[in-house]
Amino acid sequence: MPEFEISIAVADRDGGDDAGEALRSLRDWIVLDEDLAGAVRTGWATGGPAVPGRMGGGLFDVLQLAIGSSLSAGALAVSILQWRDARRKPATLRLRRGDLELEVPAGGPYDAAAVRALTALLAADPTAAAAAPAAPAASESSADEHPA
Repeated sequence: MPEFEISIAVADRDGGDDAGEALRSLRDWIVLDEDLAGAVRTGWATGGPAVPGRMGGGLFDVLQLAIGSSLSAGALAVSILQWRDARRKPATLRLRRGDLELEVPAGGPYDAAAVRALTALLAADPTAAAAAPAAPAASESSADEHPA
């Protein structure tokens, strides 16, 4: 089964130890998601060198997902967004696949464009992610688009 890899890091680095906890929580969420069973393998990597004066800096601060071809990119995108929305203190995530990168903001409603961009990054053809429109900022959307 052909696989590709996605790296996920916490973008708001001022979170300190919360970054590692957030990634462990996301990993547990993905592993326990029945819709993703058997299609995603998880692992850890370092995101860079240790930061002087910070305990644990640079150690296993990137969650890596090896994704099989049988996985629905939409199912993984929805799972990641549901995890974000379920957290008491959401984290901004940075997903990378090869040269493509996408940031999933910590808060606010997500819209169809954000879901499309995330799904395209996770899809079998990552070139679609480059063509996907950027998600508009929450302040640009109207109340009609995101009912309360």
